[in-house]
Amino acid sequence: IGFYSGLGLLNAIGGTRQMPNVIEIVTNKESSRVRKVLIGTQKFILRKARCEINNKNKITLQILELATEFEPSDEVNIALINYAKTNGIDIKKLLKYSKYYPAKTLKNLSEVLYELA
Repeated sequence: IGFYSGLGLLNAIGGTRQMPNVIEIVTNKESSRVRKVLIGTQKFILRKARCEINNKNKITLQILELATEFEPSDEVNIALINYAKTNGIDIKKLLKYSKYYPAKTLKNLSEVLYELA
């Protein structure tokens, strides 16, 4: 089990209009922290999951990954809030898994957490 991350996910949820050159995937199966892979002409970045990914926490972890990777902006925050609300993610779920992420993640999520509270 894994999920898309990075610019591709941010674009998919409406947080940016930029299209990624490289597709980022966070997965339970990756043993190294970060690994670049070329399949045909498509570049991928595979990342090791910070904690076990399952169907129940996948969306929560996607939100936390995006908050870690991107600085907050109106466009990013609105996209994260809408994505969380659409998928039934509340503040408790985000705080439960935030211990696996750096402190800047919660700082970047402050506006999102306020809207979800």
